[in-house]
Amino acid sequence: MSPPTTGGLAVCLLAMALAGCSRSSEEARLRHVAAQSGSSNPTPLADDPAADMVNAVSSGDNKSPVFLKFRLVTAPQVGKPLELQVALIQEPKLEIDSLKVWLQPRDGLQLKSAPSTDFGKPAIGELHMIPVTLVPQQAGVLSLGVTVLVDTEHDSITRGFTVPVLVMAPAPAAGTAPAVAPATPPGATRAAPGAHPNPR
Repeated sequence: MSPPTTGGLAVCLLAMALAGCSRSSEEARLRHVAAQSGSSNPTPLADDPAADMVNAVSSGDNKSPVFLKFRLVTAPQVGKPLELQVALIQEPKLEIDSLKVWLQPRDGLQLKSAPSTDFGKPAIGELHMIPVTLVPQQAGVLSLGVTVLVDTEHDSITRGFTVPVLVMAPAPAAGTAPAVAPATPPGATRAAPGAHPNPR
């Protein structure tokens, strides 16, 4: 089950599409993602390994039993492996009977990691770090869908998240210049296509 696209995600992806390929553009992209995800996540502690991660875009409400953050370990490039770290954060005091995660790459992304992970019965408040390897097949604003199924004693809840990835087009090879038509010598007239010079 793929999480539906939300209006907040559309705004976020548009902002990323307009960003450039410089480091400042990447930082701006991350700020847009964080702004769209809201402030429902618990305040990170100083020793929290996910404190410097970016909030994924959630399709659920503010009462989600889990939260998702991510970090790009390598730069997104077409045809090259892209390493991500995904952090699944549980509600601090919630006792979970079963926790499962599914990864769903959208168009333009190839998944090299396991498509699903079963955490069994996790400890209360446990944080799960999930390494993910993707291979972008094209440039553009791509996305990885993450679906989380949480079973508790009284309820079964499914939450969908989206991890956006901005992949820039490959830069032209060094020394490659566009073809230039030969210049016409001074005083000469270029003949029209199909025309023949007059005989002397």
